[in-house]
Amino acid sequence: MVGGSGGGGVIRDSRGKLIIAFADSFGSLDSLQAEARALLLGLQLGYSLGISQMFVESDCLVLVNCLKGVWGVLAVIWPVVRAVRLVTSAGHQFGHCYWEGNMVADSLATFGVECGSRSIFMSASQLPLRSRGLLSLDMQNFCSFRFSLRM
Repeated sequence: MVGGSGGGGVIRDSRGKLIIAFADSFGSLDSLQAEARALLLGLQLGYSLGISQMFVESDCLVLVNCLKGVWGVLAVIWPVVRAVRLVTSAGHQFGHCYWEGNMVADSLATFGVECGSRSIFMSASQLPLRSRGLLSLDMQNFCSFRFSLRM
């Protein structure tokens, strides 16, 4: 599906405290391209803050496996993957998490699409209300659930 896309992410310290978060609008990209661009933006923000080692989690298993070399890189994301490899060092690791474990970043991606521009958040109090609530629940180790209506 190609349409309005966005990306969001949160960089936290080893205890889960927010260091920086972002939301951005990417225009007409598919979900894999948007995931890749969001990951790159997060790495660039971390780099700009002097963070030399990161454990990067994404709910996009295809992207994680491409970055880890498990799968070949798809042509549609090759330029972004190349840029990710230029930014990362041996201290970076990539891992997959389920969508329910990535709800703060997902809510920021939605915010990015809705506001249509890049937003940077330097503290939890600056986050959009929904993202702030999800971060708070996450830091308290509450489970997240996804519900859908079946008709």
